[in-house]
Amino acid sequence: MSKTPSSRNKKKSKTHAQAAPSKKSVEQAIEPVKAKPAAVAAEEVSATAKNGRKWQGLEQWHFRLTFFFVIEAALILLLATTHDVTVTGSYAAQDSLAAAAGHPTLVTAMHRLFDVNIGFLVTAILWLAALGHGFALSVYRKRAAAELAQGINRLRWIEYMVTGPLILVGLALVGGIYDFATLLMIAVLTVAALALCLLLELRDAGKRTTKWGLWYVACLLGCAPGVIFVLQAVQTRVYGATNLPGYVYWTGGALLVLFAANVANLYLQRVQRGKWADYLFGERIFMLLGFAAKSTLAWGIFAGLLHP
Repeated sequence: MSKTPSSRNKKKSKTHAQAAPSKKSVEQAIEPVKAKPAAVAAEEVSATAKNGRKWQGLEQWHFRLTFFFVIEAALILLLATTHDVTVTGSYAAQDSLAAAAGHPTLVTAMHRLFDVNIGFLVTAILWLAALGHGFALSVYRKRAAAELAQGINRLRWIEYMVTGPLILVGLALVGGIYDFATLLMIAVLTVAALALCLLLELRDAGKRTTKWGLWYVACLLGCAPGVIFVLQAVQTRVYGATNLPGYVYWTGGALLVLFAANVANLYLQRVQRGKWADYLFGERIFMLLGFAAKSTLAWGIFAGLLHP
């Protein structure tokens, strides 16, 4: 018996009703898809606003430090007395007495190369530090904010590579190290350590794990100038039967403590431990330690050597 047209139409409409989802079910299926991007977008906007507020807070730090460095530089320039140190070059020369006796012998001789005004050197360090912070507030502002969001501070390492060698060379000069080759070695080792730190930070930016091998190399390079200072102090005591000025020991010791604090801060920032999970927290610590190191050198030398 064949089916009537009406029964076939009923069956077709029933099948169509089962195949086509209702408007309500379609809206329910689409709703989570619509809500998810909106929530993610809101979260991203919130994170961006939070980072913006943090960067604005860091800008205030840059402004204050720029102001303090300028004031310190001006005070030392106005109050410091003139004190020049002669930088010498060592070379090999014939011992005239030994040569006359028929036994040519090479001995170490020194030649005066140039003089360094310690007050101007200290002032230059403070001015360069102020320039670095001012640069972060002006020309480099947008790029600095973008790099900090990625866990990078290129400008900090560059400023360290300029002022760091000058700090240690200044300490060496007041500590009796006048040989140009030794001073150059101190400067080059310091720049090499800081340049390696910059390259490693660029390599490890955004990573949860860090390969520490090259970081240890950078730390050893940074410690090398300290070994030179210790040898200078020991040889002065043993062979010169005297001691370096007291302010050199105090200033050098304070800089050593600050160096260790910088290394600890760098480690905590890299492993993102506690408050250091926020890169900008570690950055504020770096800024405080940098200000402390430059001010310690400036006022330590002023108190011991440049005061009226």
